[in-house]
Amino acid sequence: DVVEKDQGFLFKFCVAGKGRYVANYHFFKDDHTYALLDENFKVINKGGTFPVYESSDKEKSITKSMVFQGRMFYNNKRNQGGMFYSQCRGFDLFKVKGDSIQIIRSELLNKPLYKVVGQPGDVIFSKENENGYLAVDCSDDYIYALYSGKSLAATNNNLMEIYHSNKVHVF
Repeated sequence: DVVEKDQGFLFKFCVAGKGRYVANYHFFKDDHTYALLDENFKVINKGGTFPVYESSDKEKSITKSMVFQGRMFYNNKRNQGGMFYSQCRGFDLFKVKGDSIQIIRSELLNKPLYKVVGQPGDVIFSKENENGYLAVDCSDDYIYALYSGKSLAATNNNLMEIYHSNKVHVF
């Protein structure tokens, strides 16, 4: 087992160079959102926290982990990366410096609309929830993020329409 069972589990990861990875990680005992991992996927350090808004402090970290998943990227030349959220318009940009992950910019422009059904982490998104970023990539100079901004309600429950977009945000 490459991920330490007592710490948490990872959702997605990206290569951070030199045999290291940055992961969107769920920690059992705290609200950190990212882990810097070594070549064996052992946690070196933690960084970042979940977006804060009026109802988010009441949620368990597993619920926040499920809500704030997204698309990750990493630029080895700049030692910077980030995650653009899939279920809302928001993102984190981070820098890996030594053995630490430092958030350099974080934005949440609309709150995800969801409810917990059953256990913490069992999340259902509202049909009015605006979907966020569909894909992300970067060059040495820019970040390109394909944005949906559509909800199931606005597309008459047409899931394919949500994923059809030509809105590219450049950072």
